[in-house]
Amino acid sequence: MRLSDLGGVVAAGWGEVADLLRAQLAIVAAVRLLRSRVSGDVVAWGNAGQQAWHSREVERMRKLAHTVIRVASHGPMRANSLVRALAIQRLLLREELGPGRICVGVRRCDGGVDAHAWVEVGDLILGERPARAPEFGSLDAKTIAST
Repeated sequence: MRLSDLGGVVAAGWGEVADLLRAQLAIVAAVRLLRSRVSGDVVAWGNAGQQAWHSREVERMRKLAHTVIRVASHGPMRANSLVRALAIQRLLLREELGPGRICVGVRRCDGGVDAHAWVEVGDLILGERPARAPEFGSLDAKTIAST
């Protein structure tokens, strides 16, 4: 985040500043977690659940995801989609909004393969535009663990 951005953040309120700090800490924790796990272990965590959420809870989930994306894009530590998904999941758990389910998908791209991760809580897609997630064929944990 650039120093010039801080004025707008503080003007938005200290709650926003606290969310940005929590998001940055969640990204750092996600990076540490990925460094300590075997490939495939991470995506096996979580359950999307079918709980009915109030509109304010859904809005809070979306805000947390958006904050993680902002911090990952403009903060001191850049983060790929898997790190962002882990950070979102961590913040959801912290606020008792459920773990969500980390989804990893792949698609063919320019003769290669492009991978991406996001979080699903019921039908809600976090960390990605809902229209973009279906572009990626979703892998399950067993597929990833066997590669």
